[in-house]
Amino acid sequence: ERSSNFTLRTQPADPTRGRMKSFLLAIAAVQILHCSGVPSTKDALRASVAKLNEITEITNLCAITRRGVTNTYRTGKLSYNVDLTFTVKETVCSKNSGHEFDDSGCTFRPKKIAEKGFCKSRVEYFADKVADVDVECEGLKTFDSESDSIESSETSIETRSKSKESSLEKSAHVESKSEETSLEESSNDKSKSTETSNESVHNVKSKSTEVSVEESSNEQNEDSRGRH
Repeated sequence: ERSSNFTLRTQPADPTRGRMKSFLLAIAAVQILHCSGVPSTKDALRASVAKLNEITEITNLCAITRRGVTNTYRTGKLSYNVDLTFTVKETVCSKNSGHEFDDSGCTFRPKKIAEKGFCKSRVEYFADKVADVDVECEGLKTFDSESDSIESSETSIETRSKSKESSLEKSAHVESKSEETSLEESSNDKSKSTETSNESVHNVKSKSTEVSVEESSNEQNEDSRGRH
């Protein structure tokens, strides 16, 4: 009889297999997030800088130098908001060059002459698409801020114009009342003067008549005495 002994040998774990498993899990997680509608912060950042380059007054593109805090939150069943903070710097690429701000050829301008800004943005998503982008930057002039300044100036001018009109109306009203009062006083003075003059004339006439009557009576008495 022959006896056979079998020995089981365990193969060492393959490290590449573990790495592949982790990579597949990461891809699956990204796909799940994408299918669930959660927007990518990278896409939101690109949309923010693209919007910024549309509204800046400078003729060159700005590119990202640093990305700060991000916050993604749901605002509805199919809508999300992504809040970002980031810093930008002016590049050598013109806005009319056709380049993207993150192209390799769009290097930054020298530090002494480059425009820089610290920015905050909010990107609104609906159904996995960008619905609106709002960007505000400190250190960079934008067309939006200029239009706000113009509107404020127009409002100030309109307020001053209304104030002047109101002042002129009040002044005219006061002058009109003053003229009416002056005319009334003048009329009253003339009326009183006429009445006084009439009274004086009447009194003079009355006294003159009385004196004439008295003198005539005295003359008659004297004639009567002379006859006797």
